[in-house]
Amino acid sequence: MKCMAMGGTSEGCAERVLKHHPTSPAAATSWCVRDNTESASGRTEKAMNQERSDTEGVFSSFFKILSRWIRHSATESDSSCIFCQRHQPELNHVMHENKTFYVRYDNFPATAGHVEVVPKRHVESFFELTPKEVKDAYALILSTRERLTKEHDLDGFTIGVNEGRAAGRTVDHLHIHLIPRRFGDVTDPRGGIRRAVPNCDPDLWTQKSDDEPELRQLTDAHPGRR
Repeated sequence: MKCMAMGGTSEGCAERVLKHHPTSPAAATSWCVRDNTESASGRTEKAMNQERSDTEGVFSSFFKILSRWIRHSATESDSSCIFCQRHQPELNHVMHENKTFYVRYDNFPATAGHVEVVPKRHVESFFELTPKEVKDAYALILSTRERLTKEHDLDGFTIGVNEGRAAGRTVDHLHIHLIPRRFGDVTDPRGGIRRAVPNCDPDLWTQKSDDEPELRQLTDAHPGRR
């Protein structure tokens, strides 16, 4: 006879049976059967609980993915947005792109080579980008810098984002400006983007050392870049 409680023969659980019923074979048999039934019931309940937990986990993961997809799709594009129409050459002169971003030449460039790095997804804020998008944006900025450096005689770059209307944003679709800079493109470049706001006086935080060349000397050294 098989003993399911022990997974073998009835003799295999003799030690357990005799421990509980040393003088009653009938009682021992009854105990063995009851113990067997309770063990099987416990295993069944445990299996059902595990199955229920697995099912709940699957549904939870599914709804999380669905929720992200809905949020992403809702902001995928906006037909009224100029930056969402990157395939329209009369609106966007695209330099190159990767999976989530593209680079376009600014329609009203501040300097020669001024471009914008733009997410393909319609998103307003830099702070709404996903980690993947941030990584792709940076990769594209690096490759664009390399290309602009080869195509133009440059001395530097200004990189900036107008985050919000108060900061000067006029198109509600994130775009990162990459502006080539040259000595002499402005009279006094000190402070850079600080000059976008009032109360900017470079003399308050800069002090010229004796061996530092005059700004005018740097400008005069590159007369062709004015």
